Amino acid sequence: MFTSLSTFNDDISAWDTSKVTDMSYMFYNGRTFNRDLSLWNTSKVTNMEHMFHSAQAFNQNIGRWDTSQVTSMSNMFNSAQEFNKDLSEWDTSHVTAMNSMFADAPGFNQPIGKWNTSQVTTMQIMFSRARSFDQDLSEWDVSAVRDMFQMFYFAEAFNRPLNKWNTPQVVDMRNMFRGAKVFNQDISSWDTSQVLNMGSMFNQAHVFNQPLNSWNTKSVLKMEEMFSQATAFNQPLGDWNTAKVSVMRRMFYNATSFDQDLSSWNISSVTRMSGMFEGATSFDQMQVCNWGDDWRSNFESLCNNTATAPPTSFGDSATAPPTLDDNGEPDDNGNGVPCTSDCKCFESRDELKEAVDGYVASDCTSVARSSTGLPCSAKEAIAAIYGASMGSWCVSSVNDMSYLFASMTKFNEDISDWDVSSVVTMEGMFQNAAAFDQDLSLWNVSLVTTTNGMFEGAVSFQLDSLCSSSSANKWKELLDLQQCRPTSAAECSFCFKDDEVADLTDATPKVGSITRSCLDLKAEFEIRKESLSKDGAEEQCIEFQSEGYLTGCCNQFNPSDICGRCFDGSISGDNRNDPPFTRRCKSFESSIELKDVVTLFVTSDCTSVARSSSDGVSSCFDKEAIAAIYGASMGSWCVSSVNDMSYLFASMTKFNEDISDWDVSSVVTMEGMFQNAAAFDQDISLWNVSLVTNMDGMFEGAISFQLDSLCSSSSSKWKELLDCWQQCAPESGGAAIETFGILAFAGLFLFCALI
Repeated sequence: MFTSLSTFNDDISAWDTSKVTDMSYMFYNGRTFNRDLSLWNTSKVTNMEHMFHSAQAFNQNIGRWDTSQVTSMSNMFNSAQEFNKDLSEWDTSHVTAMNSMFADAPGFNQPIGKWNTSQVTTMQIMFSRARSFDQDLSEWDVSAVRDMFQMFYFAEAFNRPLNKWNTPQVVDMRNMFRGAKVFNQDISSWDTSQVLNMGSMFNQAHVFNQPLNSWNTKSVLKMEEMFSQATAFNQPLGDWNTAKVSVMRRMFYNATSFDQDLSSWNISSVTRMSGMFEGATSFDQMQVCNWGDDWRSNFESLCNNTATAPPTSFGDSATAPPTLDDNGEPDDNGNGVPCTSDCKCFESRDELKEAVDGYVASDCTSVARSSTGLPCSAKEAIAAIYGASMGSWCVSSVNDMSYLFASMTKFNEDISDWDVSSVVTMEGMFQNAAAFDQDLSLWNVSLVTTTNGMFEGAVSFQLDSLCSSSSANKWKELLDLQQCRPTSAAECSFCFKDDEVADLTDATPKVGSITRSCLDLKAEFEIRKESLSKDGAEEQCIEFQSEGYLTGCCNQFNPSDICGRCFDGSISGDNRNDPPFTRRCKSFESSIELKDVVTLFVTSDCTSVARSSSDGVSSCFDKEAIAAIYGASMGSWCVSSVNDMSYLFASMTKFNEDISDWDVSSVVTMEGMFQNAAAFDQDISLWNVSLVTNMDGMFEGAISFQLDSLCSSSSSKWKELLDCWQQCAPESGGAAIETFGILAFAGLFLFCALI
C-alpha cells in the first residue's frame, strides 16, 4: 500500500483493519515510517509477507497482534534495520513460510522460542546476517521444514542448542551456518537422510568442532566448501556415505586443524575435487595416495611426485600457498605467483568489476609470464590477490553483477562454480558477450530479481541449458524462457518416429530438438515397451501414458478422444482395460507462463484441438502442444499458483472461453484482465477473489460482460473492489465510505470519498 513511499510517516493508528486479509508489502521500502500500529485488528489477515521489508526506521510494539490466521511471514522484517520488539506471544500455528523473515535485520534479538512452527515448510535465509540474534530455538518443531538454505548465514552472535530439532524433511542445508563465527553446538542427532546439498554448510564457522560422523549422508550430492575455513574443525567423518556426492571442491580449504582418515569414502561419483585439502596445514597430503585408486587418480600429480619436498599440489591446484605480506595480503614477490590458500574475497560489485576488466583485458591466455615479460602483469597481479582461475574466485558477498561481462566479446571463462547466492541483480551481465557458452545451470539464483538483457547479444549461449537446472523455475520466471516450453507439437519428445520405445530417451522427435517442457513428461512418466496404437502413421503420433502404462496414441493430423484423455476423453485403444487414466496436467507456475500459453491458445487458427481445414498441416500445432501439457479445455487448466492475472485477456476481442471453474484464490491483481475482450460474457461470480487487491480497468471495454452478475455473487469482495460508481456501488458517497472503508487497502478509497 505504501510501497516505496520513502517519506510516508503519517499517524494511521486508528484505522479499522478488522476486515483486511492481506497486508503483504504494505510498508515495503517505507524507509521513514515509524508509527504506532499496536491497536490494529489483524484477526483476519492471512498474508504478512514483505510487510516491513526495508522499513528501515520501524521499531514499534506489535507484539499483541492477532496472527492466528497468518500463513506467510516471508521476508516480513527483511532489512528492517531498527526493529527489535517482543513478538514472543504471536500465534504462528498456521504459518507455512518464514523464509528471510529476519534476514539483514541486524538489531533483532528477541525471544521467539515458543512459536509454533509445526506447519512451516521453509526457513531459508531466515536469520541471514541477523548479526545480533542469539535466542533459544531448541523447542521449535521443524519436522515439516524442507529448506534451511542459508538459515544462519553470518548470524555472527548465534550459539544456541539445536540438538532437539527433528529434520527429516530437509533437503537443502547449503550455507546454513556459513559465517556463524561463534556457533559450536552438538547437532549430531539431526536426521539428514533427505539432504541433497551441504555445500558451504560450515564455511567460515571458525569455532565449530562437533561430532558429525553419525549423520546419514546417503542422499547428498554436493559438499563443496563444506568445511572451508572452519579452522577449528577436526572430527571423524569416515562413516559417511558419499556414494552420490559429485562435488567436493575446496571441501576442507584452509581447515587448518583437520586431520582425519577419509580412506573409507566412496568417491566414485566425484567429478570436482579441486583444492579439497588446500591450506589444510595439519593434514598429511601424502596419505591420500594410500587410500585407493580413486583417490590416487584425483591427486595424480601429488602421488606421482616422489620428491621429499613439501607437496605443492592440493587436489588440482597448481602451486603451494603463498606467503603473506606485512598487510596480510598474498605476497607475489613481484613474480606474479597466484594465491592459492589466502585469496581475498570480493566485497562489492565495483571491486569485482575492476578485477574482471583487468583480468579479461590482459593479453595472455593463462596466468603466466608472456614472452615479453610485460602484457600479463595485470592478470598476474589479480591472480596473486584473488586466485589464478576466475572460476575459483570468492564472490559470495557480491549482490550486484550487472553488466559484469558486457561487451567482452571473447570472454568464455568457466565460472560455473561461482557462489551467486547473494546476488540480487544480473541485469545485462553477459550482454554482447558473444563467445560465452559456459554451463550456469548449478547457479543459485534464488535472490535474483532483475535479469533484464542478461544474455542479450550472447549469441553462443544456450538458454535452454538452464531449463534442466536445479533453479529451472526461477530461471523461467526471470528470463521468460520460451526454450522451456514447446513451440509446436512437432518439437515435443512425445511425438515419435519409432513404433516401439523402451523409454523417452529412446524416442526420436519428429522434427526439431527435444525441449525441456516435453522432457518434464519423461521425468514423471515411464513408457513400457509396447506397440503404439495405429491410429495414423507413426511419425504423426502423439502418445500418452499413465503410471508406466501406455494408454493410447492418436494421429496428430486427426486427433481422437484419446488425445484428450488427461482432460475429458474416454478410455479407448489398446489399453482400454488399464486402470483409469490419472496423469496430471501441468500446473501453471507463473503469470508469465500463463500469459504466453493463453496467447498461443487463443490465437491458434482452430476452434478446438483439431486440425483446421484451411491449413491441414501446421496451424493447430501450438494448440495441440498446449493441450497435451496443460489440458484441452482452458476451463480445466490448473492456475491455482498464479498470483498475477493482469491484462491476461486484454484486447482478445473474440475470446469467450468458459473459465468459471478457475481457482484464482492466489491471485492478487486482476488489473485490466478482460480489457477490450469485447465478446467475453462468461459467469465468473463463483471465483474466490479474497486476496485480490487491484481490479482497475478489469472490464473496461468488455462490452458483452454483465457487471451486475457479480453483485449477487457470494463474495462481497467484488463489490469492494469494483469501481464505486458501478452497478454494485451504493448511491451516496457517505455510504461508500462507511461500507467500503476497506477500499483504502486496494488503492480505491479516494474514488469512493469523492462520490
